[in-house]
Amino acid sequence: MFIYVIEPFNGYKDIRFDVNVVNTDSEYDVRPIGYVAPTSSDEYRTAYRSIYAGSIDHAIIMRDKGISLFGDHITAIVPIKDSEDLVEGLLCVQ
Repeated sequence: MFIYVIEPFNGYKDIRFDVNVVNTDSEYDVRPIGYVAPTSSDEYRTAYRSIYAGSIDHAIIMRDKGISLFGDHITAIVPIKDSEDLVEGLLCVQ
């Protein structure tokens, strides 16, 4: 439904979109490159922080039972690393 690459910043409180591809049948809007949004929950913030710290190598977040403004969904998150194995961004698929 939604594939995007983000860079968290500001203590993982905000995210900047680097890439954004949206299924035309979804309710999501395409975010322009550089678009900034608040991180949607503490659960996402914790996942971002843990991936950047290297304590986990991916995250799966389930939003169900009406707890998301965007409807029920699952988000898979993996790091995008540079040649020195440092996390430069996050690839997310919902």
